[in-house]
Amino acid sequence: MLAKPTTDNEIKALYIYNFTKYIKWPEARQGQDKFIIGVIGESPVIPELKKIAATRKVAQSDIIIKQFSNDEDLSFCHILFLPFAQSDKVASAAKYASGHNTLIITEKTGLAKKGAGINFVTLDEKLQFEINILRLMKSGLEVSSDLEPLGIIVLD
Repeated sequence: MLAKPTTDNEIKALYIYNFTKYIKWPEARQGQDKFIIGVIGESPVIPELKKIAATRKVAQSDIIIKQFSNDEDLSFCHILFLPFAQSDKVASAAKYASGHNTLIITEKTGLAKKGAGINFVTLDEKLQFEINILRLMKSGLEVSSDLEPLGIIVLD
């Protein structure tokens, strides 16, 4: 069992993992023996994701954390996380995601309107997330109605 998260990075990693319970990938992307979470560049979220990957699965699939040095060396991943420092790559990541059924998650204000399906924001000193349902649908992903009330709905 995972310890109660105490830092924003632990909370973000746990959110990223929990999003897999509310989002359905197309059948061609389900049932694979690996569930891949990619991260562009460096992020303190990576070690937290690796801790989760060591003890959890997505459905029956092992979780693999892949780190990409830039947006030009992307290979398929179910989820692609862009840390704040990589926010300028959201447009190219979104273009990639639409053809590969990839959930783009970011952490800079305004990115849910610029290509991310989910974007972490801090409101009233509390970590929350924005969700762009239309963007997720354009990426070929199906969102459970149970996720919508947990986030802040954003429209393009």
